[in-house]
Amino acid sequence: MSLSQRIKQNVDDYEKGIINYLPFPKLGKFTQWLPGLMRGEVTCFTGTPSSGKTSLVKWLVVFNGIKWAILNKKRFHIIYFGLEESEQVFWYSMLSWVLWEKFQLRYNIRDFECIGTCVKREHFGMLEESEKIVDKMRPYITYYDSIYNSIGMLKAVREYAFNNGIFFQEGKKLEGIEQLSKGWNHYEPNDPQEFIVPIYDHLAILHSQHDQSEHQAIADVVEHARAYAAKKFNYLPVLIQHQDNTTEGNENRRNHEVLCTMSGLAKNKEVNRSYLNLIGITALNRTNEVGGGNGIQMWEGVNIPKLGNHSRTINILKNRFGHVGGNETVFFDGKCCNFEPIDKTKLNTFYDRTKLYSG
Repeated sequence: MSLSQRIKQNVDDYEKGIINYLPFPKLGKFTQWLPGLMRGEVTCFTGTPSSGKTSLVKWLVVFNGIKWAILNKKRFHIIYFGLEESEQVFWYSMLSWVLWEKFQLRYNIRDFECIGTCVKREHFGMLEESEKIVDKMRPYITYYDSIYNSIGMLKAVREYAFNNGIFFQEGKKLEGIEQLSKGWNHYEPNDPQEFIVPIYDHLAILHSQHDQSEHQAIADVVEHARAYAAKKFNYLPVLIQHQDNTTEGNENRRNHEVLCTMSGLAKNKEVNRSYLNLIGITALNRTNEVGGGNGIQMWEGVNIPKLGNHSRTINILKNRFGHVGGNETVFFDGKCCNFEPIDKTKLNTFYDRTKLYSG
């Protein structure tokens, strides 16, 4: 198929409502600028500790990605490297989101494990119904909570590719996965329309191999994601990388220069060259939780102290094929891993929810 023919086919598909990318749920201007992820892109989400990086990836890619795949009968699979969360904690977060999505119930792991509080007995029926939905989501995820180095991650991604496609060396099909170590130069997936998303959560917890530095360990994972997952397999790798604390100083707060930056990527800044998309997430109210009197009160019409810990500002640092530099403040509920666009004509409803949740 020629380039012109491919473009015409894409237009035909688009007009029929058929999309060839992984769509994000609507989240204000952010998803107008970045409506989703294309195959072959390397995307990184970055933020300081506890800013909501993992929650944003789960909400955009995991929860709503699986929901989209089920509703539209799409082949979709996530290879999740959970360096921080155990598999049980991860599935608890899935259950939290489903309970909110379906019943507007706010529970998390502390409620499930009865740490000072419990799930109400009158909610047991809704809990069981929500778990049935979670069970339908399980086949869409392969979760690894015991792989901590770049070689292990590369092998896991390659194994998925082998089980779902064909490797060739100089035109000859390779029959066994052990043959891949001797070299291969071409790969054909069984289903080119399948969406495969390896998620690396997160790079700061990588284990170095032998005398490898943390800097090199991060570089190796990102390079494997770029060269193999994205380029050779046409997957959609998503990486989560910390920001350092340079944006949290008094001068930054005074000048309102607190959003994530490319130079703030922790432990390895050079890997930003491999990211086609780089998305930052910032908890602006942290500027009001430290001394100095330089906290941010208003941000683009939103009263930050009134939203407290329920505001998050998402900024696009890098977008190879689209809009760069914009930021959007959204409503965030960390308890059930949920994000919502803020309707600025109804700000009081969000301020009231913050009071209710904090009560």
